[in-house]
Amino acid sequence: MKAHYLGHVVFYVKELKDKAKERVLKIYESIKELLDEKVIEKINNSPQISLIKENDNFFVITADITGYIQASGRVSRLYIGGLTKGLSLVLVDDEKAFNSLKKKARWFSDEIEFEEFQKDKLDEILKEIDEDRKRVKEALEGTFKESKDFFKSTFLIVESPNKAKTIASFYGKPIKRVIENIQIYEIATKQRILNITASKGHIFDLNKEEGFYGVKKEDKFVEIFELIDESKEAIIDVIKELDLENSEIFIATDPDIEGEKIGFDIYLNSKVFNKNIKRAEFHEVTKRAIDEALDKPREIDEDLVKAQLLRRVADRWIGFEISKYLQKEFNRKNLSAGRVQSAVLEWIVKREDEVKDKEYIVRVYIDSLDIDFIVDKSEQNSFYENIDKVLIKFEKIYSATLYKTPFSTDTMLFSASEELKFSPKYTMQLAQDLFEAGFITYHRTDSIRVSNVGINVAKEYIISKFSKEYFKLRSFKSKEGAHECIRPTKPMDAEELREYLSLNNQKNLTKNHLLLYDLIFKEFIASQMRECVVKKVDAKAIALGKSSKITFIKEIEKDGFNKILPIKVYDLEEKEYKIDKKTKIIKSKIPRYTFATLVAKMKEKGIGRPSTYAIIIHKLFERRYIFQKKGKIFATNLGKMVYEALKKDENIYKFVNEKYTKELEELLDKVEKKEADYQAILNELYMKIKKEIDENLI
Repeated sequence: MKAHYLGHVVFYVKELKDKAKERVLKIYESIKELLDEKVIEKINNSPQISLIKENDNFFVITADITGYIQASGRVSRLYIGGLTKGLSLVLVDDEKAFNSLKKKARWFSDEIEFEEFQKDKLDEILKEIDEDRKRVKEALEGTFKESKDFFKSTFLIVESPNKAKTIASFYGKPIKRVIENIQIYEIATKQRILNITASKGHIFDLNKEEGFYGVKKEDKFVEIFELIDESKEAIIDVIKELDLENSEIFIATDPDIEGEKIGFDIYLNSKVFNKNIKRAEFHEVTKRAIDEALDKPREIDEDLVKAQLLRRVADRWIGFEISKYLQKEFNRKNLSAGRVQSAVLEWIVKREDEVKDKEYIVRVYIDSLDIDFIVDKSEQNSFYENIDKVLIKFEKIYSATLYKTPFSTDTMLFSASEELKFSPKYTMQLAQDLFEAGFITYHRTDSIRVSNVGINVAKEYIISKFSKEYFKLRSFKSKEGAHECIRPTKPMDAEELREYLSLNNQKNLTKNHLLLYDLIFKEFIASQMRECVVKKVDAKAIALGKSSKITFIKEIEKDGFNKILPIKVYDLEEKEYKIDKKTKIIKSKIPRYTFATLVAKMKEKGIGRPSTYAIIIHKLFERRYIFQKKGKIFATNLGKMVYEALKKDENIYKFVNEKYTKELEELLDKVEKKEADYQAILNELYMKIKKEIDENLI
């Protein structure tokens, strides 16, 4: 335990220069002014902090988690069999400080558990400690019969260097070595000497010259892959060297079809040097998940690989052929098309005509509730000038039960766009960083399923922050199997994460990382809280002979998830109100797309996948087919011309329209589920494209 004595500030400032002294003393005096009786009482209502005032000085009593971890870590020792069992006894003289210690210990490890002292239990633990130390002695002398198992050398391959670093940190301070500028982390776990490195994503890609854009047609289709570039050669060399050094290999690329294909490439390349290769799959970067993945490996799923191969080949064949057509049509080599990219471009270009149909609105505000009156163009000015009161007339009052669901990729992108104004590409990068740092589960998912681990994370937080009455288990079971929703990996909110990062001196996560984490955390915790029962009102707003239908929440009848995600309540009655402010608006009856609505439509129409939503939209920006202004997405003149060129030729358009794109996506899903033959689908697509080429239609 540690007591911070605020009164000591006056002594510390003696060592500072005059200007610094002045600033520190001002801060100190400001803190003292803030700490009135009400503030002290509010702080003391916390289950984890005590603030005590003695004369003119204050004591803050809470847990020093870093001090505890350093001290308790000394009771264990690392040896060739892993870590010896240790014992930490905590004398509790302040219940709140102990609560703080328990909570913060969970930030660092979900394996730390505190048990109430029992003499019988103590004897049992001391016996285990003695047995552990006996094994250490025997292992060092070479007499321990199982000592050979302690030398199991394991090679773990992940995609990201940041992920490799995070995983290594779970087991202590790793030894680092560098081969050909590739970082390798070596660390001792309970049963293994673990070597960890990263493939840095895909290592191989389809060749562009051989066969039909990298695919040869013989008795069956054979894809020809090659190294992406020279930098990947060094990675292959390092992986080969570690293949030979280690007794077992675990391929732990991302848990989706893209990751399965990357893992398959590594497997094919490594099996020449080491036959003992398994696939390790985890959906969150935590010690528990890594240990479980290593203890329960599986084989490479070749159906997932086939689905990814089919997607890659289809994109290559269609994209290359249609892009060649565009480049010839416009005499510009920087133009491109794609089966999903072009379908999305069509939506945006079509919307250019749809938005021309305008409506004229006078918007008024009552108690921050906005009410829109739709008027004719000719009467907008007079209505705006004359409106000063609005009559609210209730039509229906009823109870409604509201609940929340956790994020999948599309809903995360939607909310980040709407609430934080982040682009899909930027949101996915922030989420990638949070995943690799071990703070959220995998962020490319169609599922909202919650695992038992996730439920326990929510339960621990909700009970500690609110009470057990607010916890309501919801697993949201879905067809996606192992995939889970996007959720936090620890019962740690954004403020606590900020504190954790400060304690660990981690500066690689920014304010925007924390904003996205806060969004994910609150949505997930709300999904595991009881429903919120509200009183809803359907009403009519009447002014100057015109009316507008409105619906609002008048009252919270029973608290639930609103404790973490507040619900706006409007305390309106059936009466005439003087308006607070008003404005004139001219807007399209059908609104322009935003990042959020584009992603939502891709999900609704079944084109693209969680891993591609952001990439597809980014490509359209990159090609200068679209641009953004004030959050709305517009088609450029080039984008319109490209769409018209694709649409005018039926032989081209049939490969890039929404209907065909969706049909192909469904076939990809069937291959993934072993419901369709990969070679047969590839042959059908090949024959369609070759027919157009042979007849000079493309």
